[in-house]
Amino acid sequence: MTDEQKALVHGLLLVAWADNTVNPDEQRFFNLVVQQLGVDPGEMAGRRHQEREFDLTLALPDAGPRREVMKLLVAMAMVDGTVNAPEVRVLTHLAHHLQIGDDELERLKSDVLEEMETSL
Repeated sequence: MTDEQKALVHGLLLVAWADNTVNPDEQRFFNLVVQQLGVDPGEMAGRRHQEREFDLTLALPDAGPRREVMKLLVAMAMVDGTVNAPEVRVLTHLAHHLQIGDDELERLKSDVLEEMETSL
């Protein structure tokens, strides 16, 4: 798994577990992303408790990939139709860690919401 893929998986797990539970929509979304990455699901076993100190900025040194990963993290939070307070906190923390400002995060949220609405 590449560092970029690890960063995405790490972020997805942080968002999914933000409220200490993973609902079926989040699980399906996670499985879909992992499948599209071509990552072995067995490689994901126990990943939630690993790499707590994983440095996303080192794995994603460029702004473009950071934005794309952040969009997928926002989509993970939105996939079940609600974004709860713990998910907002995790998204905000990850965005700041990825050097994505509040205004840019709001634009990404709007972009993801628009993409989700047009895909229905």
